[in-house]
Amino acid sequence: MSREELKLKLESLSYTDEKTRGEEITRLCEIGGDIQQYLVVEMIKTPYKTTASVHAQMVLKRIGEPAIEPVIRDILLSNNHFIREEAYEFLNHFDKIPVPLLIQAFHDTSDPEIRHKITLWLLDQSIEDEWALLVKEGHVIRILAKIITEEKNERRKKAKKILRRFRDSVISHTLPSFNHSDDLAIIGLLLTMDPAAYVQLFANQISIGHIESLLAKGIFDQDEQNEIISCLEDQGELIIPGLISALEPRYYPFFLPSSTNEKILALLEITGKKNQNLLCEALYSVDDGKRIYIADVLGELRAETAVPALSSLLVSENEHLLSAVILNLIHIGSASENSLLAAVSTGNIQIIDILYGICMDFEYYVVKRGFTTLIDSVREAKRQHLQDANLIGEHRSLGAVIKALETGTSMIGADLRGLDLQEIKFKECDLSYVDFSGCNLTRTVFIRANLRGCTFSGASFFDVNFKEANLARANFQGCNLKNAFFESANLQCADFKDANLVEADFYGADLRVADLRGAILFETIFEEADLTDVRFTIGD
Repeated sequence: MSREELKLKLESLSYTDEKTRGEEITRLCEIGGDIQQYLVVEMIKTPYKTTASVHAQMVLKRIGEPAIEPVIRDILLSNNHFIREEAYEFLNHFDKIPVPLLIQAFHDTSDPEIRHKITLWLLDQSIEDEWALLVKEGHVIRILAKIITEEKNERRKKAKKILRRFRDSVISHTLPSFNHSDDLAIIGLLLTMDPAAYVQLFANQISIGHIESLLAKGIFDQDEQNEIISCLEDQGELIIPGLISALEPRYYPFFLPSSTNEKILALLEITGKKNQNLLCEALYSVDDGKRIYIADVLGELRAETAVPALSSLLVSENEHLLSAVILNLIHIGSASENSLLAAVSTGNIQIIDILYGICMDFEYYVVKRGFTTLIDSVREAKRQHLQDANLIGEHRSLGAVIKALETGTSMIGADLRGLDLQEIKFKECDLSYVDFSGCNLTRTVFIRANLRGCTFSGASFFDVNFKEANLARANFQGCNLKNAFFESANLQCADFKDANLVEADFYGADLRVADLRGAILFETIFEEADLTDVRFTIGD
């Protein structure tokens, strides 16, 4: 039968019933000569299905294994994607494909799509030793890693088993070029195969954070995740210095850590759990920026063994470092109470102010962490400081306020009730938790001042300027704030219940969770303000 006759016969099958079509296909299968090659040519002559090509594939499937070799040789390795699809469809029909043919095809092509497909077929075969050469050459390693990442079936298990079996080849091919790789599967496998080898990546600050991703993405089952975490903990002596070295030293006190540092900190928590001593030792040899991050990790770990090392940093003059150390000593709990009490007893007003703020905002948490006498000691130390500066009690005066401004004396928590503070410039001052009740604040300037938790009940505010001030949790309940200027101020959780806010300017202010119930809002400006979860009276 000539090629042209075969084509006409294949096309004519469309006009026969199912029984007749089956009989004709059987006859075609029995024809000798070049029938298989003719059928293959018919399948690949056009990049789309034709009546003849569909029936040609049906005949080849009926012929079975003898047709596999020409299909792999002439169709599978085609440069045309649509023609290759014909081969995929044909070969997927068979439960078993001759392994030597697949391996030869893998070597005969460099196309990643074809190699991926061949790898899937090979995984479906019951083979073992045949993988040795493919893994040794290295080309199949990343394909198997991709299958581990993307597949959720028996193929994933087989791919893991293969890479672990030929671990030496995996490591030798992977590490030299790992800085160009995002293969989470290989990272995890390297850890479980040879944790010391993976440490090389940290030494070069490469691929930081990938482990955190693979633990979160479900690539490994729980037992494998536990094994990976155990490897990290066991190799802490090698891994932790690399992680700390990779930390970006600059600390952003009012923002979240950079994405890189966030990932490193997550890994430091894992590796540091059994290696708290290494984190403590690092506190003595790094700059303040990195000390803050390490302190955060030790606090998250509730590392009581770290109390002496963290306490040694309480002599620092770096306010951000002091805040981080104190807060994390609070996280650690009552084991650090004596150290904090000793720091308070020195009279260091910076430490006292930081602790005072924590006790004011988070008293319940401090008590919950087991501190029994710290809160009272801090409040007494703060009271004594303010009394000595005439900023509380019957001797408080405008003169004492002016003197404090001139000398830089801390006014945090001061009792300034009823004082005439008109036209005083508190620009960029820290006035947290000050009581301004009944004060005359006419034309008083609070630009960029920290007024967190302050009370302003009954104060007068004509032409007052709160631009860019921090007024989180401030109490303005019932105040007359007509024409007050709050541009770009932080007013989170501030209390404005029943306040007069006529023509007040909140342009660009952060009013999240503020309470404005009962407030008078006639011609009040809220342009560009964040009003998320603000409580208004219904009808405002």
